[in-house]
Amino acid sequence: MIESLFGDSRKELFIRPETFSTFSDTEKENHIEKVFQFYRKNGFPYFPTHRPYRIKKLSQALACRIDEQIDRDNKTIRQSMNGLAFCWSYHPQAFGVKCNTMRTPIEVFESDELFRRLLWKCGSEKMGQGWHDSQLRLTCSIFSGTQRVSNFRPSAAAAIYKIFCHKGDSVYDMSSGYGGRCLGAHMAKMKYFGVDPCTQNFNGVQSMISEFGFDAKIKNIGSEIGGWLNENQIDFSFTSPPYFNCEKYSDEPTQSFLKYPSRELWLTGFIRKTLQECQRVTKPNRFIALNVANVQSYKTMVEDIIELANSLGMILDDVWKLNLTKLMKSKSEETKSGFKTEPILIFKNVK
Repeated sequence: MIESLFGDSRKELFIRPETFSTFSDTEKENHIEKVFQFYRKNGFPYFPTHRPYRIKKLSQALACRIDEQIDRDNKTIRQSMNGLAFCWSYHPQAFGVKCNTMRTPIEVFESDELFRRLLWKCGSEKMGQGWHDSQLRLTCSIFSGTQRVSNFRPSAAAAIYKIFCHKGDSVYDMSSGYGGRCLGAHMAKMKYFGVDPCTQNFNGVQSMISEFGFDAKIKNIGSEIGGWLNENQIDFSFTSPPYFNCEKYSDEPTQSFLKYPSRELWLTGFIRKTLQECQRVTKPNRFIALNVANVQSYKTMVEDIIELANSLGMILDDVWKLNLTKLMKSKSEETKSGFKTEPILIFKNVK
């Protein structure tokens, strides 16, 4: 019986932890080695890219009830995973993006020692969920000392567009990233315009747009470049910009953390020019919104951006909160809901 479990098929390899717990120590070691060799042969378990998978995940995203993501009383955007898998299927490179000094999921996978330790964790009855592609993608991303780059939740973007826009409005995304806001615009029935200097990110979002005919146009440039869109063309500008040097999307010289390597240069060179371009292309008395947060390498980012925006004549009209990860416990007012939150700064474009 045990011998049949060690066959080559995925079904035989991907057993449940409760079954694994009944094995002898030798049988467990043999099973871990079989799973290890399977993934060494087949490679990292990226999100599927075949069209039926993407159609299924897009359909699930479009079925999302956007209004349920909005808590108007507390000015909060709720958390939902709808559409993330669809976006990630276009961006396998994201698993190799460096976040601060943390390991990437790819680095965990490529280390024989770390990957074997991870496989043992997946077999733990207390913590593991067994061995299958989606579980290993997750475990590689949350393994000790590891961090995976994030993608803005499409349902959250759709909710924000619905609050500040009308159906069919034109929205501008100053950092297209991994396509979360692009998909959100499609879910909310908006016309999407976006820019991103990272070639791989651009190619992934462009493929998503082309394959499913989104009403969207993007350009492979940095948001500080400007000149691409017409004056007063946009109804609502919104993005979550790079958090200075926290996430190094590529080593291309167009990346803002390379072009503007200090906090001061990044603020005055990158963010200032980005906001000035938003002022130019966004219609008068419409809104420019930024999801930003203070980080270890830039502890006053939020305050500095507000001060900069004010100096440009932009008025901070409102602040919403974006729910992120669930917290076990919290005593602070900011996380009273049980979620870690980040601010969404809403500036009125007064001209």
